[in-house]
Amino acid sequence: MINISTLGSLKELKKLTLEKSEIDFDRKSEQIESIPSVEELTLLESSLLLGTLNQLPFPNLIYLEIDPNSDFAVRINDEYMSSYDYGLTLLPDKIKNMTNLTNLIIPNSRLESLDFVTNFNKLKSLDISNSYITDVRPLNQLHDLELLDIHNTPVKNTDILSNNVFVIK
Repeated sequence: MINISTLGSLKELKKLTLEKSEIDFDRKSEQIESIPSVEELTLLESSLLLGTLNQLPFPNLIYLEIDPNSDFAVRINDEYMSSYDYGLTLLPDKIKNMTNLTNLIIPNSRLESLDFVTNFNKLKSLDISNSYITDVRPLNQLHDLELLDIHNTPVKNTDILSNNVFVIK
């Protein structure tokens, strides 16, 4: 297990890949204000226990990847709700203030709506493959979007997207 509170002292840390790790932000030793230098976060077979955090402590994040074997949990009313049980449906509230995101990779989620992406004006690449998304209309507000991975999703209206968006079906 990693003690993330020590990462705050790494002022030049740009990329953080957590593989087979568990971070619990509710644990006193791992409470941090933020790690502003981190721009890329990748979770590989890892658990991120957000507890009562309002958002991830990476204000300058531009790349977020959560692999299908990773889990995160939030605490609501003294009870943990896990993405294993609820899919990534809980994630949008924790990342909606990350307006610098250019790449968001969240395959195999249970997301049903893309309404949360409207805050991500800089988003260039989005992977929502293997999700429950049916409507991509919110993506029309993302003028920098170049790549959209929607393979194995029930999306039907990709024809409304800009011609500049390469769609993987």
